[in-house]
Amino acid sequence: MDSSRRPRSIVVLGSPGGPRGRRWRDAVGGAATAAGAGFASPGARSVGAGRGQDPVSGAVFDFTLEPRRWIDLDTITEVTVAGLRDAGVWARGLRHLDALLATKRTGPVPGVRVGLSTAAALRAAPRPGPAALDLAVPVLPRPSGRAEKLALREHLARAWGDRPLLDGGVWVEVTMASTGSLLGPLEPTLDTLEPVLGRDPRGHQEFFPRDDLVVWLRVLRSGHGAVRPRLRLGLVAERPEGTRGAEP
Repeated sequence: MDSSRRPRSIVVLGSPGGPRGRRWRDAVGGAATAAGAGFASPGARSVGAGRGQDPVSGAVFDFTLEPRRWIDLDTITEVTVAGLRDAGVWARGLRHLDALLATKRTGPVPGVRVGLSTAAALRAAPRPGPAALDLAVPVLPRPSGRAEKLALREHLARAWGDRPLLDGGVWVEVTMASTGSLLGPLEPTLDTLEPVLGRDPRGHQEFFPRDDLVVWLRVLRSGHGAVRPRLRLGLVAERPEGTRGAEP
């Protein structure tokens, strides 16, 4: 099957699950598999492996959540990626995934629209507002790297200074090094945003920023090993209405 004829998107209805949302993960994987071999290749190491197709280098997720639903965008993004990986869209380690763009909004019918894209198209998609912070960072923290998270949080605090905390819909862009899983450093990086977003009073953990404010999230692989990781963020100028413009 020619990759140009591959189905470009699927819609999964239902309430996106949290980090242990096995039902949501299975729903995403099942929908990708049902879309046919052009979207998912069960048992393959990457989409189209052995079928003359190029691996999928980018994806867009447009989430719709129930009103007053409290869940972080990075959390539902990771579970959705896991479902697509189960269906064979990517291999373990997400080796071919170089760019990911996700949004969330509220609406009467919860679910997600998953679109296949390319890393080039996602890099070219405009940010939804001006950058309030554009910062090269020494290293992105690992999930178990408490010292790295503390160091990045302090780095952000110095860069942000005494400016008011961001309040409202926030966009975040994380550019990581050229190797490793695209999602590995994502959650621990967002965990350090307390100097910019403030602390969520509902949390008791050491790292608990108001990252539920993040409604637009782009994660990129730099493609150049010498480039330092970079964190950009700001307020969304207008509530995002999906990422359809990011598809090729």
